[in-house]
Amino acid sequence: KILMARQPPLPMPVLTRRPFVSAEHARSAFVRGEVDSGTCVADRAAASNSMVSCLPSLVCIGMAKAGTDELRGWLNLHPNVSMPLTREPQFFNHKLLKLAGSLVVERPSVLAEVLAVAWTEYASSFPVPPERVGQVLTFEKSPGYARAQHNQTRATVGVERALPGLMQLLLPSARLIVMLRDPATIVRSRYSHCLLQMTRLRLGATIADRCGGRTDRDFELMLLRVGVAHLNASNSPEAEMLELAHIFEKRMAPGSLHLIEDYLLMLYAWTAHFGEALLVIFTEDLASDPIAVLNQVLRHAGLPSYSWPNAQFVPNSTRVTYSIRRSKMIKSIATHRPLTPAWEAAIRHFFSPVIRRFRQVLPCLNSPWTEADLNKQHLRLLQMPLSGRERALQRRVCGPSDARVRAGRAAARKALAAIDTTQSTIFA
Repeated sequence: KILMARQPPLPMPVLTRRPFVSAEHARSAFVRGEVDSGTCVADRAAASNSMVSCLPSLVCIGMAKAGTDELRGWLNLHPNVSMPLTREPQFFNHKLLKLAGSLVVERPSVLAEVLAVAWTEYASSFPVPPERVGQVLTFEKSPGYARAQHNQTRATVGVERALPGLMQLLLPSARLIVMLRDPATIVRSRYSHCLLQMTRLRLGATIADRCGGRTDRDFELMLLRVGVAHLNASNSPEAEMLELAHIFEKRMAPGSLHLIEDYLLMLYAWTAHFGEALLVIFTEDLASDPIAVLNQVLRHAGLPSYSWPNAQFVPNSTRVTYSIRRSKMIKSIATHRPLTPAWEAAIRHFFSPVIRRFRQVLPCLNSPWTEADLNKQHLRLLQMPLSGRERALQRRVCGPSDARVRAGRAAARKALAAIDTTQSTIFA
């Protein structure tokens, strides 16, 4: 299946490379613009045969609960892709903010100054044997990067808007991937994941406050409570009819997680900095034809197609996976309690305006999501012209390349120049 409207020539892969940057000169190398995807840093005091740390060239930025673990599992089978020490480094959206501390709230631009010093800590998540440098590229997946809508109680709310620019500042040559999942099915996974997290953290008393319910059986009650559906005279669920903006405002509980993210808003932010370097793939396509999707990902990274000889056939199925034992996609099929057809229909009807708008703005992506039949009133709500932001996104993803990516890189160079070449007092 064609995932993108255009098939550009195979780009050159950004492999790990020499010469290595010494740890004591890391900040000055960053300020001079000598740090990029594939840059490796080495500690001169370490043994000559010890690992070096190499920045990633291929980054999966999200979305959460869209199958990013499945993508990581598959790419781990590839001989030219190296994995990080941790499953999700979450550097730009967590560790960098912690290093900046309270200063980031008062002066968000401090993040670039912190990055000038802290990038070696990020690189340390990607160890590579020296003899493999030049043969592999490093990969990261941190689905929190694409999360544009955060908890309202977060002290640093709004700082996440700087994340795409910070990544471009450090990794201007990186190739990005974002996985998108059907809004009508991802809401159930987000709810289940919320319950799992609260249980692991042993926060039983706050599960209902955070997730809108205490068990999987409360999922439908949560949807009724937040206004996704109501029960008719026959006690069957019927979807509420809301404008797009109000759909995206829905949360599992007050001040808690959104039911879904605004994909268009997220893509607008990231394509402003990375343009065609951001590849959109769909969860449903990875599940139905993983080999085709994976080779699309490899092409995006500049690597040739691969035969995936270690792929495993799922018993009693025509599907293949990277590991029957580890695949979350395979496990979720067996563990999820099925919803009634009436509830499935109501949820799909509620989120169909989101699917319709996504297709209107980005028709070239051929999303595999199914819409419910919308009534005339619903269709009237959707018959509004594309906003300026939506038209800009459409040009970036579906139209010819323009100067926006070059402008973003110019802004990154300007940010570098603004960093004082002398040691800042905040690192004293």
